[in-house]
Amino acid sequence: MTGEQKEAEVNRRLKAKFDNPNVSIETFQSKGGNHVNPCDLCQQMFANLGISHAVVGEEGKRGKFGRKRGKFGKYRRR
Repeated sequence: MTGEQKEAEVNRRLKAKFDNPNVSIETFQSKGGNHVNPCDLCQQMFANLGISHAVVGEEGKRGKFGRKRGKFGKYRRR
């Protein structure tokens, strides 16, 4: 198995684990505090791994986090 094949297999297994609706990745302001959006670097990593749908942001819902483009083409925090 090549390095690329191993990486693809690991990513497939990781994605399968997070396809379970009872499993999520959550980020908090402080221990026991409010949900916050993951940083830009983490958002990119989740997207690359194909598990963005399992991330809980400040809205408290799976897959709802990050930046959204406003009506003037600028990004704003959700």
